[in-house]
Amino acid sequence: MDREEFLDGLARALRTVGMPEREIQDNVNYYESYFRQQMAAGRTQAEILEELGDPRLLARTIAGVREEDSYSQMYEDEAGSSDHGTGSYADGQNRYMRSGQEDSWNGRYHKFQINSGLGCLLIAIVVFLIFSIIFTIIRGLFFLAAPVLVPLLLIVLAVRLFMRR
Repeated sequence: MDREEFLDGLARALRTVGMPEREIQDNVNYYESYFRQQMAAGRTQAEILEELGDPRLLARTIAGVREEDSYSQMYEDEAGSSDHGTGSYADGQNRYMRSGQEDSWNGRYHKFQINSGLGCLLIAIVVFLIFSIIFTIIRGLFFLAAPVLVPLLLIVLAVRLFMRR
């Protein structure tokens, strides 16, 4: 697949998800300029195509982000403030494909951010579960060993007590 096939496939896939023609053209223009910028930076067309992946998957991702943005737009409009666009990426603000933004997108998969609220909650739950498991194991070992250790300790204490006298 080359750049033109990718862009044509992206446009077709965006049409199948029901995106308006103006936004389809905006997205195609964005990725066309993305190709130019990356190739000017020394990357090959094959590297860029590998990073972007399947145009159908990219179209579904764009449609999902567009839908997510439209929901947040709707809620912000109700609250009286809004600064989101219509889901178009022509302004170069595509939050997933900005060049140099390696901490949130690696080309195909969204990376989990530990410094988010959900990440901190997940870490706290995992730490709690680990300590609970360790405590349960230690308690179980104590209850298993107690019938043997308690008499043994009493015998050792008695022997030491009689040895001193």
